[in-house]
Amino acid sequence: MCIRDSHIAFTCEDFKSYQGARKCRYCKDKIEGAGASSLPAFLNICKKADCAALMQKACDKVLACGHSCFGFRGETKCLPCLNEECVKKNPALTRDQKEDDYCLVCYTSGLGDSPSLMPECGHLCHEDCLMNRIKKRWSGPRITFSFCECPACRKWASVPNHPEITKEMKLITTLYEEIKKKALERIKFEGLDKDKRLHDPADKFYNKPEEYAMTRLCYYMCFKCKKPYFGGLKNCENVNEGAKEFKEEDLVVVLVFLQAVQEESWIVQNMGKNLLNLNADFAVLLHNGFAGEQLIFVNLALTNKQKEIMLANVPFQ
Repeated sequence: MCIRDSHIAFTCEDFKSYQGARKCRYCKDKIEGAGASSLPAFLNICKKADCAALMQKACDKVLACGHSCFGFRGETKCLPCLNEECVKKNPALTRDQKEDDYCLVCYTSGLGDSPSLMPECGHLCHEDCLMNRIKKRWSGPRITFSFCECPACRKWASVPNHPEITKEMKLITTLYEEIKKKALERIKFEGLDKDKRLHDPADKFYNKPEEYAMTRLCYYMCFKCKKPYFGGLKNCENVNEGAKEFKEEDLVVVLVFLQAVQEESWIVQNMGKNLLNLNADFAVLLHNGFAGEQLIFVNLALTNKQKEIMLANVPFQ
């Protein structure tokens, strides 16, 4: 008795037959008769529904070496060949990654088991895996950007020849720049720009105020206005980053409503003109759902007396 993949048993004769047969490049089963398509690039794809669905997403080109491209449908530039023999000839083209190597995002199946792509960093992964990872965004309440990084090298996973991923990455970049600007202003407001870590040549944050600000400060996405807001300092490495369940509707910036001239005058006199800007930058209260049903002042340096007067006199939602 011969064993393939440690769980499918063959007689020796059957195994020899399997080895010499045409096999589906996705499910690896033997193809009897015609495959799912007559196109040269798809001759080794069976008619099973799952395999046929993957074929519809796959590049339909044959490479100069004669092997099918393992890229995605509509790509403007084909992937280098992932066939083991071709990779051996020029391993630098794929960072020595072959069709049987695991996708760097899912780590559950080989690159050849689903249409794949190569971000600018040169590491390979499945198209669907990277697309799903990017669309899901961050995993916890705190906005982080590791989801758009290559799992292998931590560089941003930009794929210029993939229009949908490029569109998503553009939105993410805009959000990142917005938060970075807020964070750089905030560390000055908090006095953190004087932190010795920024001025110590031996520290990882030396002369890196942007990286320091994005690491030390926590920003969240308001469920109502869909704008990022400052939610406090990050005091430990795992604060609010995916380990804790949360409800998006609990992340709400509570804005001050200026409904009367006397209220406006009071605010200008006691709190400063910044409060007249009704946006997340100058929001007064954060409805903190994952810390209980309480209201916490987060964005302004208010005295206890000012907080009491604000709660008693200024209408908010």
